[in-house]
Amino acid sequence: GAGIGVSHCSESTLQNPALITCIKGTSISFGGTIFMPDMKLKMGRADEHDSDADINLIPSVSISQKLNENWFLGIGMWWTAGMGVDYRNEDMTKGLSNMRTNFQYMRFVPSLSYKIDDLRIGGGISVAYGSLNMAAMMTSVTDPTNLATMAQRSGGSSEDIAFGMQVGLGYYVMPGVTLGAYYQSQIDTTYEDVFDFNTDGVYDDLDLSQPAEYGLGIGYKGGAYSVTFDY
Repeated sequence: GAGIGVSHCSESTLQNPALITCIKGTSISFGGTIFMPDMKLKMGRADEHDSDADINLIPSVSISQKLNENWFLGIGMWWTAGMGVDYRNEDMTKGLSNMRTNFQYMRFVPSLSYKIDDLRIGGGISVAYGSLNMAAMMTSVTDPTNLATMAQRSGGSSEDIAFGMQVGLGYYVMPGVTLGAYYQSQIDTTYEDVFDFNTDGVYDDLDLSQPAEYGLGIGYKGGAYSVTFDY
């Protein structure tokens, strides 16, 4: 949900590290998302087929600690993506190639925030971990009708670790009202030897990027209720 302009205590390590300052001592948060995509694939005039990979669990955990009246430390670990398809049980003649893919992406974010009067300044290092697996039975692209060239093109699971940075600002303009700003740098990962895309017998690399993010937010907190807007 929105969080650039309102503090979620330790959870703000991911959305705006400047706003982890809402705590008086220690804040710990556990959470998770159940992602249930409805994936379908239709090849030409063939029937539509549902993917067997229809549920993904995306957990998160974060903790923040007040160091003194000005400094606050936060650490968050977030699985920010989990998805894939599974057509291994479908008839090969339907053109689905026994395809199976699985992608997992996690960010570990240690953050530090400084509080001075109504201003909050924060920053953190994003340590990103990604795991990608792609599998499919495919004929050679140079002789696609020759079933003798049919082979599994998967290079197995491939992993990578990459780094980025994030910064945030927060300002309490009046009691209960906060303005926030946030920037996260682009993070590039490379999954080596993950799949033989051109069926030449050599496994290829795949480059993926998490785009840079930036935004502004405003939030209001009154008692047990809050209203916030991010852009």
